[in-house]
Amino acid sequence: MARPGFGWWLAGLAGIVAFWLVRAWNPVDSGFQVCVFRGVLGLPCPGCGLTRAAGHLARGSFAAAFTLHPLALPFAVEAVLGWLGWGLVGGDRFRRFVSENAGALTLANTVPLFALWLGRAATGALPF
Repeated sequence: MARPGFGWWLAGLAGIVAFWLVRAWNPVDSGFQVCVFRGVLGLPCPGCGLTRAAGHLARGSFAAAFTLHPLALPFAVEAVLGWLGWGLVGGDRFRRFVSENAGALTLANTVPLFALWLGRAATGALPF
């Protein structure tokens, strides 16, 4: 088995720092708007609510995270599994796997994201 490289360790450290920053920051109360799509068009984007949902996930509020964006937990799990896969399989082999399957991986994320967005838009359930 290949040893994880420096990039893998750095990505893990960045993930830990991001976790603690999102956990400490309460985006609901800050008034700071992250989404450029929403800022320009005035409409919630397909990922609208993901940052706030990540904050709730980091604090262990799974129900609140699910309410803001039902795909927050699956995306977080996917990120952790991707990081683990990168470290366990090896950087070069993992990059080759991702590049060979980029289309399928993109569809596996994009289709549910846009389906959820359209469904929430149709029912008036988009978060603001």
